[in-house]
Amino acid sequence: MSEHENIPEVVNVESEVVEESKQESNLNSAFVELFKAIKQEKLIPIIEHFARRLQEEWLSLDSKWNQQYGEGYQNLKKNVETFSTNYQSQKTQFQNDGINPLEQKQSQWENKASEFAVFVAQKEQQLKARLLEKWQRG
Repeated sequence: MSEHENIPEVVNVESEVVEESKQESNLNSAFVELFKAIKQEKLIPIIEHFARRLQEEWLSLDSKWNQQYGEGYQNLKKNVETFSTNYQSQKTQFQNDGINPLEQKQSQWENKASEFAVFVAQKEQQLKARLLEKWQRG
């Protein structure tokens, strides 16, 4: 294989790098424009427009699924709303109480592990005492 046969691969790699660099530059430019628009409050009407469209789309889907699936869909929707309400309630309660459920569970497991370690140590001592007693008799 000659040295010149690898040139297209190198050129392709270089062009890919240049293309990625252009895409990053375009992305950076897009973010700059986005932040300018936010600063100038030009984006608020656009966001409101998309929010209305999403709401309309949701209402359309909700109506469609309600007609298509009927009571099953209503039950599912009610369960999701109940779950969401319970989740928000628990989240608020944990935040207000300063409780982190993960830390609480970890603490419970650590307590159980230490209780188990004490239990094992006690059983070990009892077993040693029995063995010593049998050895002294025997």
